[in-house]
Amino acid sequence: MSVQAERDTFFVHLRQQAHWRCRIEEAFKQLKHRLSLEHVSGLSQHVVMQDVAAKIFER
Repeated sequence: MSVQAERDTFFVHLRQQAHWRCRIEEAFKQLKHRLSLEHVSGLSQHVVMQDVAAKIFER
């Protein structure tokens, strides 16, 4: 594979990853808005899950 082909392949993959990251970030932003969850009380996955569950059962 030529250097140019490798470079093109790299940029195609990079563009795909950026697209998926954008979609994930937008989905997360919508979820936060729907749950009115602007701040969480910790950084660990466990604490975030507790905060989400508390918001769901709060309704």
